[in-house]
Amino acid sequence: MGASFCYLLSQQFGRRILLKYCYEKINLWQKRVHQHADSFLWLIIFLRITPILPNWFINVCSPLLDVPLRHFFIGTFAGVALPSILFIQAGKTLHQLTSPSDVFSWRSIFILSFCAILSLMPIYFKEKIQNLFKKQS
Repeated sequence: MGASFCYLLSQQFGRRILLKYCYEKINLWQKRVHQHADSFLWLIIFLRITPILPNWFINVCSPLLDVPLRHFFIGTFAGVALPSILFIQAGKTLHQLTSPSDVFSWRSIFILSFCAILSLMPIYFKEKIQNLFKKQS
């Protein structure tokens, strides 16, 4: 809910200000993002799972790039829930630590990497599935 509130604040107040000063750059990014308009949900999930961009940046920039609130909300919910489960598990593990070497977990890194790759699969296979349906038609 907090991310959606930030999205709405950015949409209401930040959009006019930033468009006034950075119109060309925002317009260029809007065109780039709209090339993947049918994959907004999966891109938001991927960005939330991976630490490529800070979450506050995604919250503020999504309305500027015309990402629909529905895709933003669902993508944020799914993309934040998966890592949160791992962080809760990490907290439980930290509580039970007996040595400093127990902090690093390949299992957690593997699960986060797997979830990030899995979130990109629909984008990758979408074109192949569409081509398959076109051939059948």
